[in-house]
Amino acid sequence: MKYAYVRARKASEVEEFRLKNKHDELFVDTVNSYGVSSGSSLMNLLAKISNGDELVIESFESACGSISELCSLLWTCADKGINLVSAEGIDTQKFNSEAKKLLKYLPRFEHSKQDEAKFKKMGRPQEYPDGFWDVYSKYRYGSIDDRNSEKAAAELNKLAKLADTEAPEIKVHTFYKLVREFER
Repeated sequence: MKYAYVRARKASEVEEFRLKNKHDELFVDTVNSYGVSSGSSLMNLLAKISNGDELVIESFESACGSISELCSLLWTCADKGINLVSAEGIDTQKFNSEAKKLLKYLPRFEHSKQDEAKFKKMGRPQEYPDGFWDVYSKYRYGSIDDRNSEKAAAELNKLAKLADTEAPEIKVHTFYKLVREFER
């Protein structure tokens, strides 16, 4: 099976990735204005994916928030026999022969993240609650009746309770704000 994973701040990033990459199932983690996400979709994906499956990512910079996440992703894929493919041309099916390239890549990855941090906007980061992508896609593409934001906010709150998180209740105007920010 072919899976795809993307970390995105905006709906346009998800759509662009979806159009460029053919896949059977897409997993999305939404990130705040500092590029941080909970990574819950990636964890769910790695629990689901199995030997012989393929995982497509946009880039290692977009899929991982740190070098430790990058190494963890690479080793998990290698251990499970998953073919990890990125737009950068690195294919972990050839992990042994490509290992030297990956090791050379790590300093560039770290430098890229440091440069990115210099240009992040200051102020209160916009946090997307866990499950935002799932509720947003139902809201935007029609499986929540008439794009009803009250039902969407209620569904986000229900997911937070199921996940047993200490997240504050999402009000309708907060859901609108999240959608506007995500679609901007």
